[in-house]
Amino acid sequence: MSSELRAVVLSPAVSHPRFHRRVEAIQRAGVRPVVYAFRRGWYEVNKFPPGADVIDLGPVPDGKYLARLPRLGKAFAKIRRAEATFETQPQFVLALGVDLALLARWVFSSSVPLIYEIGDLRGVNSSGPIRWAVARIEREIVRRARTLIVTSPGFLSEYYEKIDPTCRQKAVVIENKLPKSFGGAERPVVAKEIPSDRRIRIGVVGLLRYPRTLLPLLEAVAQRSTRYELHVYGDGPLRSAVEEEASQFENIYYHGPFRNPDDLAAIYSYIDLNYVVYDNNEPNVRLALPNKLYESTFFAVPIIVAERTALADRVRAMATGFIISPNERDFVGKFLDGLSRPAIIKRSRNSLAVPMADLIEDNDQSTEWIRKLL
Repeated sequence: MSSELRAVVLSPAVSHPRFHRRVEAIQRAGVRPVVYAFRRGWYEVNKFPPGADVIDLGPVPDGKYLARLPRLGKAFAKIRRAEATFETQPQFVLALGVDLALLARWVFSSSVPLIYEIGDLRGVNSSGPIRWAVARIEREIVRRARTLIVTSPGFLSEYYEKIDPTCRQKAVVIENKLPKSFGGAERPVVAKEIPSDRRIRIGVVGLLRYPRTLLPLLEAVAQRSTRYELHVYGDGPLRSAVEEEASQFENIYYHGPFRNPDDLAAIYSYIDLNYVVYDNNEPNVRLALPNKLYESTFFAVPIIVAERTALADRVRAMATGFIISPNERDFVGKFLDGLSRPAIIKRSRNSLAVPMADLIEDNDQSTEWIRKLL
């Protein structure tokens, strides 16, 4: 095969927009991406960008790391066979997760720079020996990596610097902002309007998980059909629960998976609020900054989030949403009963005041780490 510059991307899923943006960044840097990707069975309407060579590593169970080991062994063999067809080694390997960083170490020689990217911390949600083992593995990965990419500053200060105090020297923070193409998208010019003769539309947009916070929303909205309706767009472990509620209650609607970013404008133009209340008992949730923060603010849709999180800190600073406590009894019902249309409109107006630079990814930053490797 050709000896052109190329990079390898090891991806845990084919459908995540962040993974697609990394591949786009590699392409912008003039490097050919070869992507080895597992499948999760969710959101497979979303694809890697044209021009990327995508090699299917097969399905993998979500969250069950021990169950992945046989699949990693098969992936090792498949990647080795594919890599043998290339004339030269890749310029670098981007591993999008801890298990994929281990896979990179098994497949590629130490002379190939390793880029380790984390969008969600895994070991911190465990305890005892498992948490200790994951931290030890990650410490070795970070020490070997040429670059560490994280999507939230809290991941760096509250976790990685504690397992490796020197890691900041190689770390890059690239938040989950909207792609540069959104700079030409049509952002609302006036605050959200909610006519008094219709119900307030709450949206859930994305991966359907966290039963401790999503199931209470379904129940609370179902009980308040005169004031609220719920529109769910997405896929994930709780899809069947959402579908069941939608079949029983006339004010709950399930719209299925969507294309990101193609369908976002239509989705956000329809909903009045975005429910992004994740389970803040999880350390990862307390530190993460999900892409829903940037999407909601761009489209001037106020966001509902869980307290005691970095996400809540951002929302509070911008005054663009509502902060509630999943640890309180009937937390969704109490919030909905006290919510008013003027409060939503005020936060929608505040969203429009947030500068575009805070919401749109900087292409120079997103490719700088690549150019340093070439």
